Amino acid sequence: MINKLDVLAEMSIAEVEGKFNILFPFLNIEFFRNGESIEGNYRWKSLKDYGRKKVQEKFSIEPEMTVREMEKMFWEKMGLQVAVYRKVGKSVLETSFTSGWTLEHQNRKGSELQRAFASGH
Repeated sequence: MINKLDVLAEMSIAEVEGKFNILFPFLNIEFFRNGESIEGNYRWKSLKDYGRKKVQEKFSIEPEMTVREMEKMFWEKMGLQVAVYRKVGKSVLETSFTSGWTLEHQNRKGSELQRAFASGH
């Protein structure tokens, strides 16, 4: 089981999304360009193809980071805009109101909501 995600400029968006979901199964990460979500086959392009910085620095996403810290890290290190969503049933909720929570706490809340949703409570 991985306990952090090393983000490299050569990685594809889809690869980061997949590894993020392994680390945080009840969260989704979404990448944006010019305010629009990067979707479909465009997700197979590398982070460096979308980043706004000429020199992109690698960094790690760790469970103790807050959503706000992670989003800031993507922006400062790579020039990428990202958002984190918590899974609730078949829906996802933006975490902007709880962006001070750690990724681990967000994921745990997603797990609790998923169990409550599945049991009908």
